[in-house]
Amino acid sequence: MKQLLTFILLFTGTQLFAAGSYTDWWQQANKLYDQKEYDSARSLYEKIAAMNPSDAAVYFNLGNTYYRLNDIGHAVLNYEKALRLDPGNKAIEDNLALTQSRINNRIAASGDIFFVKWWKNITAATTAGTWAILSVVTFLLMIGIAILKKLGIISLNILPQVTGIAWGIFVVFMILGFISAQNKNGHYKGVIMENDSPFYANPQQAKAQAYIPEGTTVTLGEQNGAWTEVTLPDGRTGWMQLLVLSKV
Repeated sequence: MKQLLTFILLFTGTQLFAAGSYTDWWQQANKLYDQKEYDSARSLYEKIAAMNPSDAAVYFNLGNTYYRLNDIGHAVLNYEKALRLDPGNKAIEDNLALTQSRINNRIAASGDIFFVKWWKNITAATTAGTWAILSVVTFLLMIGIAILKKLGIISLNILPQVTGIAWGIFVVFMILGFISAQNKNGHYKGVIMENDSPFYANPQQAKAQAYIPEGTTVTLGEQNGAWTEVTLPDGRTGWMQLLVLSKV
């Protein structure tokens, strides 16, 4: 019993020490940033991100720090990570746009039609948990309809239509929840970390089709060994080596 108590106290003490270190590092990193000691601030923010990789604020501050260090690739990467954790955050979006405006020979994004843009926004801005809750509510609604039918409160004439609509909404919510979860947990984006990185039509091609600037955000596709399929902001699809990019 004494050994168990000692273990619990040691474990609790470790957790408290970690929490204390996190708070101390956060305050110190912010202070270093305010003092324009950006390299030291970056080092501490990186440690904090390793301790708590689900905190969008840490990646936002890292993006700001790398921007001050004129490291466009890492600035974009950390803003993208922050935006993945906190989609729709205006401050993150604005700082990301400002940083991307500094990319030399930037590849302009192709404009999506309104429906595609709406679909991307709705799946990015709403969490998978929200869609799951809405799915459960819809499912409970269908159970309620079945109970009301059994009690004879709902007319049989409208029951098929109401049930069909409820099932349709339930399926839509489930699909949106799955897509939102994939967008958040999956590595579907990458950021080019080396300037003038070669872009090929396929891994076997000897000559590059184009050279992609550092800081460009690409959409990742299938992988083939040391290669990954990518889609550029302007819609072109090709292959790049994994070593020239970092996953968001």
